[in-house]
Parts: sequence; structure tokens; C-alpha cells
Amino acid sequence: MPWYRVRLPAGQAGSSYYTGIKDLFNRLFCSTPAPAGELAMFSARPVGTKFHDLYFAIPAGHYAEAFIRVAAAKPCERPPADAILEIGHSDAAALLREDGL
Repeated sequence: MPWYRVRLPAGQAGSSYYTGIKDLFNRLFCSTPAPAGELAMFSARPVGTKFHDLYFAIPAGHYAEAFIRVAAAKPCERPPADAILEIGHSDAAALLREDGL
């Protein structure tokens, strides 16, 4: 499963920029034919940092290219196991486990 991340300064966690990214991803989520549980947005604040990370599980497919470009999301590793599911089906939390879904 490909993962992407947008790193925000901690002070921007509730900003209009954050809200814009979340709204854009929600539109993608609601309009995408990806199987349930495979398209999700998580958030986490790494301990000891001044950042708030947004993680996106996006299965391969051209439908997400525009979101990745507009959000300036970068490829990354799987988020930490304690990341919070913000958008996605409840079974998407399984993506955080090593064995995936």
C-alpha cells in the first residue's frame, strides 16, 4: 500500500490549509472506486517535534494523482500505530498494522 504524508507545523493543525487538505481528501474518498478500507487519512504528532503529520493511504491509481499534487503529499513509510483515523472506513485502522488489511 503506498503511503503519502503532508507535514504541517503544529500551529497549522487547525488552519484553513489543514481544513482544505482534509476537505479535498474527503471529496476523493467519497468519489473513488477504491475498495473499502484501502483509502484513508490519518494524523499524528510525532513526539518531540513541532509538526503535525497527515498520512494518506492511497492505493495505486490515476484518480489520486491530482490530490497528491495539490496537497504536495510526499511518499513515506507507514504512519505510527497510534495515528488517528480521520477519514476512512473503520476497517482502515488495520492499515497501521504490519500485516495490513
